[in-house]
Amino acid sequence: MLENIKELPTLPTVVAQVMMTMNEPTSSARDLERLIANDQSIAARLLKLANSAFYGLPGKVTSLGRAITLLGFNTVRSLVLTIGVIDKFSGSSGGRYFDRGEFWEHSLSVATASKLLCAKDPSINPDEAHIAGLLHDVGKVVLDSVMAEKFQKAMELVKTKGVDPLTAEDKIVGITHDEVGALVAEKWRFPDFLREVIAYHHNPSDAPDFPEITQLVAFSDNIIHHFKQQELDKQDYSIPELDNDWTARWLPSPRHEEIFITKFEVEIEKSQGYSELVCLIEKYHL
Repeated sequence: MLENIKELPTLPTVVAQVMMTMNEPTSSARDLERLIANDQSIAARLLKLANSAFYGLPGKVTSLGRAITLLGFNTVRSLVLTIGVIDKFSGSSGGRYFDRGEFWEHSLSVATASKLLCAKDPSINPDEAHIAGLLHDVGKVVLDSVMAEKFQKAMELVKTKGVDPLTAEDKIVGITHDEVGALVAEKWRFPDFLREVIAYHHNPSDAPDFPEITQLVAFSDNIIHHFKQQELDKQDYSIPELDNDWTARWLPSPRHEEIFITKFEVEIEKSQGYSELVCLIEKYHL
């Protein structure tokens, strides 16, 4: 499996170059536009995403410059990275216990929650929180691609026996999705904060350099799993009882919880077009 990971194709050149701009504060919107224009496929898909219902932009966006102006520099960088990752794992899952559509729906929900929770925290960039939430479980897609049979058996234990995902993966596959995600993030030279979130989102207290954004994504991940169960039980959303320090940091009062839930519901309803388009990009290379 490790050999298979090593053999994974690299991300498109333009994606690697766009990721480099995350560490270059002098990069401009014009620089970003020139980079993306070098890959017509990614540019076209970026414009499709920009015109999705998720963003609700006024009028049809027909140029990269306009998309960058309306969406913002950081949002466009995040979208390019997302498109590059999705493209490398395109195609429907062949198994019944890991559904790609459900996977991206969960990932988008975690991304939305992460971005909302840190909106008033100047120490965390909301767009970085969004991309970290969206890609925190990328190791699952890798396992489904390079070790599909064993990964599906592990997910069967999760779905039918209630086994913890990491325990099931370690038992059946021999490696967990956070470990695999960390290997891929290193291979693809993701920004340091993103590598750390992917590697430590199940153990945020161990994150050495970016504990706050890692904690944020872990907190969001727990909330979204709780929300999903409440949907299945036909209950209204409520915040689960989690680590008191986390809750005190991100949702310090019942009023903050109410506002967060209301905003989350609005954003998720808006995001349906985005979520569907992400799935279509993965399946049909749109």
